[in-house]
Amino acid sequence: MTYRKCNGSVSRRKFLKGLAASGATIAVGIASAARIHGVGKAWRAGHYQVHHIYTGRSECLFHIFPDGTSMLLDCGDTMRFYQTPAEVPLPSSPSVRAGEFAAKYVLSVNPNGDRVDYLHLSHYHEDHAGGPRYHGGPLGESSKGRFNLCGIADAARFLRFGRAIDRAWPGFDDPLNVLENGRDGTPRQVIALYAHLAETQGTQFERFALGAKDQFRLRDTGLFPGFKVFNLCANGRYVRKDGSIRDLYAERIKSGAKSLNENGMSCGMIIEYGKFRYFTAGDFSDGWKHGDGVRRQIEDALAEAVGPVQVAKLNHHGHHAMYPKLVKSLKARVWTSCTLDQQHCTDDTMVRLADRSLYDGPRLMLPTYMPLNRPVTPDGRGYLPDVAACVIKEPCHVVLDVPPGGDTYSLSCFSAVQSGNPLVGEFTFRS
Repeated sequence: MTYRKCNGSVSRRKFLKGLAASGATIAVGIASAARIHGVGKAWRAGHYQVHHIYTGRSECLFHIFPDGTSMLLDCGDTMRFYQTPAEVPLPSSPSVRAGEFAAKYVLSVNPNGDRVDYLHLSHYHEDHAGGPRYHGGPLGESSKGRFNLCGIADAARFLRFGRAIDRAWPGFDDPLNVLENGRDGTPRQVIALYAHLAETQGTQFERFALGAKDQFRLRDTGLFPGFKVFNLCANGRYVRKDGSIRDLYAERIKSGAKSLNENGMSCGMIIEYGKFRYFTAGDFSDGWKHGDGVRRQIEDALAEAVGPVQVAKLNHHGHHAMYPKLVKSLKARVWTSCTLDQQHCTDDTMVRLADRSLYDGPRLMLPTYMPLNRPVTPDGRGYLPDVAACVIKEPCHVVLDVPPGGDTYSLSCFSAVQSGNPLVGEFTFRS
């Protein structure tokens, strides 16, 4: 069952009355009032939440586990679209950088204040981490060098991180040396920042353990036994359902490749809570012609490892991503993503997500923003009936909430641009 509220014409009282009349279970509390530096549905003990934070310049996800354990997954900032037709502006004054905005949002919803248990970076790109091409912030310094105060570094002015999980720490050489392979210098930014966090906050660091089911864990592992984070992919490898590991780049490295697509190195995970499953894998995407002359996409390969989920975050912001085999395997009821470019959620991606020949049944597309003022877009846009009207109208923070057992789940959309950040869309489903 789905109940939609995508404009200001439906009062909260009327919304609740309609939801109750429909026979749906009201599994979560109503969205809390807007806070000073952010918005969100108030977290309740036993619930799993993901806040897809709209900054207009980055991917940023804040997870709150059922016992209050928290994880900031990516927090970038990029100026490469600044004052260009591609820019999707910040939901705040231009003087407020994306990392600061994200941190203050986290402070408004985190049950542990400024303490964040896990910092996890999916891969070394500036729109996920912050980087040296940023022009607006001052510099920080550590024993490993200087770094721009943007993205994660900016957020660290307001947040304290207990543990950081990185795809290639401590050698930064998997599968190739990231300092030589990084296209925009972001790895140097990240290495200097990590040293700063260790030296000033005492943050502990771990390498992302491919195939692990307990690296991201609750404080008390005996609580909420139905909650699990499975480390699905990293560094161009993924774990098959039988536990074996496939290396997608092994042959290219063996043949002497000097550089690889950092997107394909993205860390990904499946998060389970009872009946509920959530997929997220950074910018996991890449493709090349193989020996037989056929171009193949690594997302199609990953399809053998995933299986159906209730909610999936799009790879690479939905930018020429999510190829048929992966879409067919995930069969998501809800597709979401973080938008920072007018071309994100490109038409070819959206057509694949809407394709009922890949899997049958209804689906909801819920990016943080669905910009339609693109220079060139094919006629028709047959996928638009699957896109929530509220995220076409305006940028939103999208909050996923899963109650104990995972029998139901909801997604709430809060305006990122209206004063007071009102609730503009609410969707409730059964797993």
